[in-house]
Amino acid sequence: MRAVLKPGQTVFVDTAPLIYLFEGSSLFADKAAAFLKSASELEARLVSSMITYAELMVLPLRKGNLQLAGRYRAFLTNSRALSLHQVDLFVADRAAQLRAEFSSLKLPDAIQLATAEACGADLILTNDRQWPSVKGVKVVLLSDL
Repeated sequence: MRAVLKPGQTVFVDTAPLIYLFEGSSLFADKAAAFLKSASELEARLVSSMITYAELMVLPLRKGNLQLAGRYRAFLTNSRALSLHQVDLFVADRAAQLRAEFSSLKLPDAIQLATAEACGADLILTNDRQWPSVKGVKVVLLSDL
């Protein structure tokens, strides 16, 4: 992990790594935990978006798992480890540009990438294989760690 991360970097965290971390139901849970622990040790700034918040809440709410929904909400809104970046006009404009350039990119993904750019992310932690094809974005796939 340390080969990927440098002290003080800004890391945009996509939705999937947080699902793995909280739900532990994937072979990537340990990788997500190790990456985020390493980021903390290196005093990296972790950022995500309101899209992540909304995506994380869907399944727990659908299943009536209010405990998990509450854990997600508490972590994302009260965490020293991670902050949420708002979707603003810059993000919306940049997401539209990304969608225009990469027609296979879905709008939520374009918003995630635009948010990463807006918050000055040095890298993005995800497991979305489509993202590395977007030029100018350093993407770290959990599956490659």
